[in-house]
Amino acid sequence: MRHLLILLLLAFGFSYGQALWIETGLGYLEQLPPPESNARPDQEYDSGFKFGARVVVPVSEVTGLYLAPFLQNGFNVDAGAWFTLPLTIQDVEGFRSYVGTGLTLTGGRFGLALSGALSYDLSNDVALALIYTHRPLFTPKLSQAFDISVGLRFDLR
Repeated sequence: MRHLLILLLLAFGFSYGQALWIETGLGYLEQLPPPESNARPDQEYDSGFKFGARVVVPVSEVTGLYLAPFLQNGFNVDAGAWFTLPLTIQDVEGFRSYVGTGLTLTGGRFGLALSGALSYDLSNDVALALIYTHRPLFTPKLSQAFDISVGLRFDLR
């Protein structure tokens, strides 16, 4: 419950341009060998349904801070910086692209979260989004996780 409260305070506690993303998709988490073994995993993954949200709070016109809690075989969270890539005259109208980097706590493992997203504006305040996140994990052993999601981005102006 307190995580939801924090998410709501972040979403509505700042002035201009914050965004709320609702994401759902499939996620994969590399299996680790038993603790007594020093063997490296054979690139086998546990897959699972992912449902999450991402709150982006602007720091500047193209940079924001994000908090992205999600459910995938338990509670997980990403947090970091989110960047809107600048538009050029050659860009197709209605599309926006984003990249993000930060930290993650996934399946009891800690690491980096590297994200990319593409959205298409359905209206002034709602967009359809495709999001990919890759997570190189460092502890307790080197491993990785990733997910691909589709969702909606709501601009809260």
